[in-house]
Amino acid sequence: MPIDPYALESPAEFFAVASEQFFEAPATLREHLPDVYRQLEQFYRQHPF
Repeated sequence: MPIDPYALESPAEFFAVASEQFFEAPATLREHLPDVYRQLEQFYRQHPF
């Protein structure tokens, strides 16, 4: 699973879990949720992968 199911509890949890994935496993996030990955790249102004 590319992202913890807990992320579906609320928009705030999705943002928190996706952000954690962005920094800890960016390749997985980019592979499974490329639009989310691109948004977080813009938000954080970082390219971890």
